Amino acid sequence: MRDPCSGLTVDVRDLARRGQAIYDIELRSVLEADHHGRFLAVEPDTKQYWLGETVEDVCRRARAVLPGRFFHIIRIGFPTAHIARCLQT
Repeated sequence: MRDPCSGLTVDVRDLARRGQAIYDIELRSVLEADHHGRFLAVEPDTKQYWLGETVEDVCRRARAVLPGRFFHIIRIGFPTAHIARCLQT
């Protein structure tokens, strides 16, 4: 996937695989009980993550720290996920 704003290219499958692995191995047991239903943005290269009530909230938080990066987005306790660059609007 190529980002039209920055020209950066990301392998979305690899991003999702790495982000999900970080969640499954390192974060799920720590976050699921107290944060069920909240959103989580994970940046796989740094393993940094952010929590929020909405996708927009976690994107805003993540983008403030790592602008221009891609994030794996998870809704804690749910099987679905998103991949987003969290573009500034």
